[in-house]
Amino acid sequence: MRQLQADLLRVEYIRASSYGSGTESSGAVSIEGTPLAANITGRHVLVVDDISDTGHTLVAVSDHLREMSPASLRLCTLLDKGGVDIAIIVGFTIPNYFVVGYGGLGRAIPGTASRFTSFPDG
Repeated sequence: MRQLQADLLRVEYIRASSYGSGTESSGAVSIEGTPLAANITGRHVLVVDDISDTGHTLVAVSDHLREMSPASLRLCTLLDKGGVDIAIIVGFTIPNYFVVGYGGLGRAIPGTASRFTSFPDG
C-alpha cells in the first residue's frame, strides 16, 4: 500500500463477525462501523478479510456494501478454509483448523503456542 498514490486510495475499516466470543460460527453476522465514513457509491471497493471460514461474514458484508451501489466490489481473503466460494482473490487455502495469531498456530507470538498444544500441526 505504500507504493499506491494516496489520492487514489482510501482505507476504511468495518468490523464483521459471525463468531461472537466463541470459536464456532453462530451463523448470525454482526457488522459494526457502518455506515462507512467515505461514501462508496460509484467507487471501486476491495474488501480484504483475514480468514474465510464458512463464508457467512463475506456474504453479509458483500450484501451490505452492494446496497451502497459501488462501481465494483471485489472480495479478498488471506486464508480460505473452503466454506462458501465467494472470495475472488485467495491468499492461501488451508484445512479447517482453528488458526491463532500470526504464524499459524501462534508460534510467532511469544507465549501463545504453549496455550494451544492440543491443536494438530497442519
